[in-house]
Amino acid sequence: MFTNGLYDLTPDAIMTSGGRLPRPIGFLLKPGILRSKNMCHRQLLFQQSQDCAHLTKTGEIAVDCRYPKCFNSSIHPPRCGTSKAPCSCRRYFDNPVRKITAVVPGRCNACRGC
Repeated sequence: MFTNGLYDLTPDAIMTSGGRLPRPIGFLLKPGILRSKNMCHRQLLFQQSQDCAHLTKTGEIAVDCRYPKCFNSSIHPPRCGTSKAPCSCRRYFDNPVRKITAVVPGRCNACRGC
């Protein structure tokens, strides 16, 4: 089976999908490729307008993974690594999570002017 890590890319799978990407094959993924809940990430807070369904950003929250091998974590040791072996802890954030906190009646500001 030929895969790009997410999708089955065999000719049969592509032909039977009607030209669309085939269904994800998550069981073939290596552990850690899918979003892990223990990585530092941001939660983007939105309110959704009921009539147009557009989202308006209302805030942002940084979520700490509390993992000592994560450079972005609050519990990462300040003196991690040495001059011969610098800190090799992960230094990236996971994808942000969108969270709808409220559904408000009417349309968003951009749609009100139209």
